[in-house]
Formats: sequence, C-alpha cells, structure tokens
Amino acid sequence: MEKCNCKCKKCDCKKQNSNSAFGILLVVVGSVVLALNFSAKGADLRPILFSWQMLLFLFGLFFAVKRQVLKGLFIMLVAAFFVMPPLAKVFPETLSWVQPDFLKTYWALLLVVAGVFIIILRNFCKKDCCHSGSFGKYDGFGQSTLENADGFLFREVLFSGIDEIFSEPIFKGGDFKCTFGGINLDLRQTELSDGDTIVRIKCTCGGVVLLVPDSWHVEIRISNIFGGTTDSRLKNSAADKSKKLIITGDCLFGGCEIK
Repeated sequence: MEKCNCKCKKCDCKKQNSNSAFGILLVVVGSVVLALNFSAKGADLRPILFSWQMLLFLFGLFFAVKRQVLKGLFIMLVAAFFVMPPLAKVFPETLSWVQPDFLKTYWALLLVVAGVFIIILRNFCKKDCCHSGSFGKYDGFGQSTLENADGFLFREVLFSGIDEIFSEPIFKGGDFKCTFGGINLDLRQTELSDGDTIVRIKCTCGGVVLLVPDSWHVEIRISNIFGGTTDSRLKNSAADKSKKLIITGDCLFGGCEIK
C-alpha cells in the first residue's frame, strides 16, 4: 500500500487533523450554549444559535480549523451576512445600522467578497502539494495543472469542473478536492497496483464521479454530511480482491459516485 510521505503542512495527510477540528467545534458550541444559559437574552439568542446561518458558520469554522482557511473564512462571512438581521432584532442599539431591508440592499456585498477571494486565489495562493511521488499545483480560479508521476493524480477545482481520462497503465491513487465544482475521472483504461490504492476526496457543494471497471474491488470510507456516496456498478462476485481501491475523505453538501 502506498503511503503519503508529504511533509507539506497544507496537505491533509493525518487523520488527527479532522479529530482536532471536531473537538474544537465541540468546545465552541458547548461554551456558547453555557453562555446562553446564563445570559439575560439567552431565550432570544437561542433561535439564532440553532439556525441554518449558525450551522453554515460552524461548517466554515470546521474548514478553517482544518487549515483550509480561505474556504472556511468565505463560508463564515456568508453566514455572518445572513445572521445580521436576526441579531439586530436582539441588539437593536448595537446594530442600529442593520435596517429591515439589509439583505435586499447589501446582497451585492457577497459578490464583492467572492471577487476578492477569487483574486486572492489567482494571485497569492498558488501552492504546491506533493503526494507519494506526484506533484501538482493549483493555478488560478477553477483550474489546475498536473505533472503525473508514477500513476498518482492531484486535482483541485473551485467554481469549475474537470472531465478527464486517465490513460497511464497503472493507477496508484490521488487527492481530489472540489468546492462548488465537479471532477469526472475515467479510470477504465488503467489497472490498479497490487494491494490497496488510496483515493482521498474532499468535496464541498460539489461532486466527484469515478468511472471504474466492474472487475475492480472498491471500498468506500467517505464521511457524508448532507451528501451521499453511491456505487452504481453491477455487483461482480469475481472481482479481484488482491487489488483494492479505497476511497476516503468527506463530502459536505456534495457527493461521490462510482459507476
């Protein structure tokens, strides 16, 4: 089985990062709930705390803690924008500038924020990522460049999509990240290496489609939050279990399909 030898801090190579992020979320949520229980306005704030805006904010915080800072910050800013009107009803003096038509008047701010993040991604956040002998770069908004090495793939898309056929003789694994986009990868012209082949997927408001032969033995280990993962291939009892494709990662408001 190929192991990730990447030492890059931005590369998601350790499962402990997810556990730490979840632990921090629990601390934040627990602390806020305790504060509400002792607050004079706890009854007024409780409906805001348990709203879709705060759920979105927690998702953003989750990504930020997992070192996907830009993605997490963008999601938290969107959540903060939509939570302003209900907060203004609880704190009318502090947020007196938030008028009843706040969303209708200032919705274009979201376009400005999205534009700023696009500029940052295009000009300041080009990054290198290494994974088991493969080398990839995220180059701009919704685009990626790749140098294949030894059958490994790295793909990352943002507000875009990739449709690709993998034609190397042996597929040894890869990392796929998509945010508000999609990745469609055809693996029917290649073979698996002996042992376990690992594919890591990070999907937010997007989807990954893998086209694989019916003879491949596929094991799915993806965590889904408001999403799903399906294997729509016909069941094949004669699949070679000495070669296994293991798909790991997590999908938030998205999904992965194997067909």
